[in-house]
Amino acid sequence: MNSKLLIIISGFLGAVAVALGALGAHALKDALSPELLAAYKTANDYHIYHSIALLAIVGLKKRIGEKNTNIISFLWILGTLVFSGSIYLLAMREIWDMPGLAKLGPVTPIGGVFLILGWIFAGIAGFKASGSNGKGHSKAR
Repeated sequence: MNSKLLIIISGFLGAVAVALGALGAHALKDALSPELLAAYKTANDYHIYHSIALLAIVGLKKRIGEKNTNIISFLWILGTLVFSGSIYLLAMREIWDMPGLAKLGPVTPIGGVFLILGWIFAGIAGFKASGSNGKGHSKAR
């Protein structure tokens, strides 16, 4: 994915996270049980964190390389959609009178695994990044 597309995706994901956060803080605070509202907030927190992280990884593309940026971005985008998306739907199932959405419960950890893998790849990419030998000095070329 090119940087422009990743910035667009990050912006869109961030905007949706803020809108859903506002929805949860205002419209849903009296409509959801405290447990479901807490789950919704967790989904929203991870959603916004990974929207910001996605934007940040674009800025590191030259250091970690395009391939690593693409892998990390893919994992975070997919993880956000699956993890946060499934929790949003699970939290809303009572309001929408859609108890069948409870079947999404086992999907949530899969999204979490994608997020974790993205962070692992980010750490590995940082370890292998060009331009630093770990002592704050640039490598000799």
